Amino acid sequence: MTRRALIIAIAVAALMVGLVPNASAGLYSGSCQLVLTFNFSSGVGLDTKPSYSISASPAVDLDPTWSGSQPCLVTLDAFNPTRETSVSGSGSSSIWACGAVLASGSWDQSWTNKSGGSSPSAIFGSHTITGSFGEWILEVRNPSLSFVGAAEMTVHPLDATKAAQCASGGFSSIRMIGTMVFQDP
Repeated sequence: MTRRALIIAIAVAALMVGLVPNASAGLYSGSCQLVLTFNFSSGVGLDTKPSYSISASPAVDLDPTWSGSQPCLVTLDAFNPTRETSVSGSGSSSIWACGAVLASGSWDQSWTNKSGGSSPSAIFGSHTITGSFGEWILEVRNPSLSFVGAAEMTVHPLDATKAAQCASGGFSSIRMIGTMVFQDP
């Protein structure tokens, strides 16, 4: 885990301690440190608007004592706040080019606690992503707006050369990294 990720995890956990509801409560908040991979139907270039699919992988493992990777913290369980998560989605863009992004689509996310249960409940909603290359804002919500999430995403260090490739021929996938904070209002 990088030093920055550890500091973020500790800060989020400290902020969440005062917010911990009874385990049977329906309201919660949390955060997930994720790497999102966008795979495009056609190359991203100077003036493009491809459709895409999204997959996610953990950016950190917040509980190395548990097998697998747990990139999420939630307020539902004060004694075991870490969670594994699974994310999938797809979308279309009004523009996804070297200089700007305006896109939206589906977002499905589930969490698994240490005992293998689904906690909190899975969401089946939508996302929007806006911004410019390397500075994206991801917003997630479900249809009833009982779940909202947001993340500032940057280029994953392993894809740092993609900005230069964009103008000279494009790329067909990109990895972004960031921390999504969310709550069930």
